[in-house]
Amino acid sequence: FSNLISNSLTYNDKDVTQVKVSGYDDVDFLKFQVEDNGPGIKEEDHERIFSLFETTANRDRQGFHGTGLGLANVKAIVENYGGDIKVSSQVGEGATFTFTIAKVC
Repeated sequence: FSNLISNSLTYNDKDVTQVKVSGYDDVDFLKFQVEDNGPGIKEEDHERIFSLFETTANRDRQGFHGTGLGLANVKAIVENYGGDIKVSSQVGEGATFTFTIAKVC
C-alpha cells in the first residue's frame, strides 16, 4: 500500500490530489484498489511499469523521474502472496491499481 499511495501523491499533477483506497473480500482472494486522479499512465506502459528499472515519462512534483524499483517490488510481493496486480488508466484522468492476495486457510 505504501508505494502505491506514495506514487499517487508524489506524481499527481492536479491542484487537488485525490486518492481512494478500497478493499473487498472475494471467495479465494482479498482484493484491493488504489485509485488516484493523477496524470494517468499510457496503455503501452501498463505492463512495462512493473518491470525492474522501468519508469514512465511522468515526473514527480520536484521534476524527478522514479527509479523503477517501487512497482517492481510491489509486484514481487503481491505474487509472493499468491496474487496479481494490474493497472487501468486514462491519460489525464488518473490510474487505478488493483491487486489480490490469496487467502490462507
